[in-house]
Amino acid sequence: LNETQKQYISIINQSANSLLGIINDILDFSKIEAGKLEIDIDKQDLYELACQATDIITYQVQNKGLEMLLNISGDLPRFIYGDRVRLKQVLVNLLGNAAKFTEDGEIELKIEPLESRDDQTLIRFSVRDTGIGIEKDKQQKIFEAFSQADSSTTKKYGGTGLGHTISNKLLGLMGSKLELQSNPGGGSTFSFKLWLKSEQGEAIDWQNLDNIKRVLVID
Repeated sequence: LNETQKQYISIINQSANSLLGIINDILDFSKIEAGKLEIDIDKQDLYELACQATDIITYQVQNKGLEMLLNISGDLPRFIYGDRVRLKQVLVNLLGNAAKFTEDGEIELKIEPLESRDDQTLIRFSVRDTGIGIEKDKQQKIFEAFSQADSSTTKKYGGTGLGHTISNKLLGLMGSKLELQSNPGGGSTFSFKLWLKSEQGEAIDWQNLDNIKRVLVID
């Protein structure tokens, strides 16, 4: 394709993905409102789930020149029992919004255990960004269906205003809710806590580590 054709195809692709996102949001919202959405509990690799969630928005993050940080606590249990699809949907929703409203800096997905009881672990998931932030008096509004912080946000960034509502309702089915800390111009942190049945599992078998002779670490 020549440059003009590439540009047209790129616009078509972006428009199709945007439309698909809107349709999926409305379908999910309708299912939740009708009480037809159920949580499917199964054993999941939490490390793998976190990597998949961040991988999905890699293209979006790299396109804007942002840094994507995956911050997993060293004592985090490897396996959890939860709904893989819905948990990943919430994380991707939060990460996608963070990328949308951040022009420079970084986005961090942090997962850490807070306390344990028998085979249950209270785990906090946090998505932090260095984006535009949200004013205190408008923070509650973003959890309302079809709403964003203000109309200028909708015009500039697009979207349905359903992302946080759907995420919050999905978390409600799991016995949790979204929490927000934000300052205008100072970025935002969305987090939620879940009590999940967990297992440490066997240690990850790293391959070919002896082939690594020198390492450069930059912070």
